[in-house]
Amino acid sequence: MDVMVFAFTAIAISFAINIAIAAYGIFTDKSLLKKLISLIIFSDTLAAFAVLIGFRLPSVLSDYPSPPILTNIPESVDYLEEISAKAVDPVPQAFIITAIVINFAVFSFLLGLLLLNYKYFGSVNVSVIEEEAGDEVY
Repeated sequence: MDVMVFAFTAIAISFAINIAIAAYGIFTDKSLLKKLISLIIFSDTLAAFAVLIGFRLPSVLSDYPSPPILTNIPESVDYLEEISAKAVDPVPQAFIITAIVINFAVFSFLLGLLLLNYKYFGSVNVSVIEEEAGDEVY
């Protein structure tokens, strides 16, 4: 049990570090492509973190979590309580798969804008784009 708690904590800390590195890349990098890659890493890390939040650690009642599927007709309320004690919540996973699909569409759109920006300015560096655009941006 202590190993599972340690692993859970280590994964949560690595997610926090990954989010911090991605946020640093988004806010400090001059390349729009690197900003887009950092944004993808940021959103994927948040999605994985949300799945981690929905995970249930093994408890006294069961060794490992199980999907919330009834294999037979419940005979008593105790059976339903046992299932709910060891079942993993599927709602965060459903939200995350929806968020992944939406993120894919948004990132595809941003990549298209990035390609148009490169075609128009010849660079994806923010400094070069600001110099070439001059007052056109404002």
